[in-house]
Parts: sequence; C-alpha cells; structure tokens
Amino acid sequence: MLWVLGFILSFCGLFIWLEFGTMFPRSGGEKVYLEAVYTKPKYFVTVIFAMNAILLGFTANGCIVCTGCGLSACY
Repeated sequence: MLWVLGFILSFCGLFIWLEFGTMFPRSGGEKVYLEAVYTKPKYFVTVIFAMNAILLGFTANGCIVCTGCGLSACY
C-alpha cells in the first residue's frame, strides 16, 4: 500500500515539474523558477544556491569518513 502512495506522490511531483518546465523553458532547473518568484534583491537565489553547495556539498564525504573512522576504532 505504501508503494502505491509513493507512486501517486511521485506523479504529483512530476506534474508540478512539468508545469514549471513549460512555463519557463530555460535550462537551469530549480534556480530558474526561484529567480522568477524572488526577483529582488538581485542575485538572491544565486547566492543562496552557491552557499548551499559550498556549505552542504561536502556533507556526504564527511559522513563517510566519520563512519569509517568510527568503525575502524571499534574493530
């Protein structure tokens, strides 16, 4: 039953992204849609996306290294 619910929710997300893609036919993904909504201050969305990539972009690598060190300390 949960698989059916997940399927329905993913299709809802698909239709939302299809509608956004037809409204703004530019490449750039989610940043294009957010720039259309938040026009002021200029470059607000660009700075937020850059900070997100810099601050959170290396989280997966840090988690893998931390887990590896923790496992090697236990064995």
